[in-house]
Amino acid sequence: MMNLVFANDQYQVLEYPELNGFELLNTRLGTGVFLSGEMARVFRQSIEGLRNSNPTEEDVEGVIGNFDALMTHRLIYH
Repeated sequence: MMNLVFANDQYQVLEYPELNGFELLNTRLGTGVFLSGEMARVFRQSIEGLRNSNPTEEDVEGVIGNFDALMTHRLIYH
């Protein structure tokens, strides 16, 4: 099972609770990454840190953008 956490024209974030992981997709570049373990924990903390501040879409993009360098896998649509 997966949960859609965020989606806009540039990014999609999917959470996989049973795997304790996140899939980050940059739809404009056609790249993505699956985060698990420590990186998933860091990402979760970053996103949860926004909740108390009534974040804008740009705030969320900023957090996701911090992980752009890891999004190196080409997206394959099926």
